[in-house]
Amino acid sequence: MSSQSLPSESLPTDSGLHPASTRRVSDRLMLWIMAGLLFVVGAVSLARWNEQVSRHPVPDVRPVAERQLLFLDGVNGDVRVVDAASGAPVGHFARGEGSFVRGVIRSLTRARSQQAVLPEQPFTLQQYPGGRLILSDPRTGERIELNAFGTTNAGVFVSFFGSTATATGH
Repeated sequence: MSSQSLPSESLPTDSGLHPASTRRVSDRLMLWIMAGLLFVVGAVSLARWNEQVSRHPVPDVRPVAERQLLFLDGVNGDVRVVDAASGAPVGHFARGEGSFVRGVIRSLTRARSQQAVLPEQPFTLQQYPGGRLILSDPRTGERIELNAFGTTNAGVFVSFFGSTATATGH
């Protein structure tokens, strides 16, 4: 058996290193992709540097309802919501319930621990005309726009006012 060698065919190349047929993305497209990635990295870095994505100013009007609230952890995993002035209970979440409330409070208490603020101090829940609902921590200056999470989630916090407030502010 004899082996025959086939004549080698030369493949066209751009630079002599790689065959031209392996190029799948044009140079112009690659530059757009790199520019987009740099923009995203820059935007995320700026947001992290400011520790916020966007911040809405506090309304210029007086709130229509306001309450100082304490969120107390129970030994069995429950969370009690208490009016800070009167000590009256305004809400209760058993273990596994109230995940939105727990998440919001966890976010605010994380800021407290970073600034060495005592956790037993109350948060301020305010409802403004038009239904805007803000939970804030007067000790750290942090605040959360609760309406941004939908009317169902904001409605849980509206219920802490009792029957005097509604989810839409009417």
